[in-house]
Amino acid sequence: MKQIFICIIGFLLISGCAELSEEEVRAHAYFCPEDNCSLQIISAINSAEESVDIAVYSFTLDSIADALVRAEQRGVEVRVVFDYVQSFNEYSEDELLERSGVYVIRKKGDGLMHNKFLVVDERLVVTGSFNYSRSADTKNDENLVFIYNKDVAEKYSREFEELLYESEKNG
Repeated sequence: MKQIFICIIGFLLISGCAELSEEEVRAHAYFCPEDNCSLQIISAINSAEESVDIAVYSFTLDSIADALVRAEQRGVEVRVVFDYVQSFNEYSEDELLERSGVYVIRKKGDGLMHNKFLVVDERLVVTGSFNYSRSADTKNDENLVFIYNKDVAEKYSREFEELLYESEKNG
């Protein structure tokens, strides 16, 4: 676990995401399917008090959609950016979320909207290779990294706002 933590810190520093000391970041890594990644994400959503922002390429997992709907119902602002093409998948959760009052937008443009991250209350970032699908949760070798740091969360929140702006502009 310590090696993973050090790798995450190194990545953040090299990529310019943050200038941090080890004491300022808390991180946890999970691997699917053995670590029940969907349950980890649901737990993060359930912890939200103010906001959940998600940018995800493929989202077909009912249990995560249900957690987002419950968050919206308890007054949490929930916003999700879907990849435009992936949103046409017959199992995509975009329409269910929209019907439930969640703000959903589909990102068009050059290339894929291939992000896979969520930001909770501008303090927690969850990122990794994990798409919100049954195969990712039960079959594939996937990963999730939970990063508890306001500076990192702020950077991801800015990226999310850029995705929203581009999506709304190209609507």
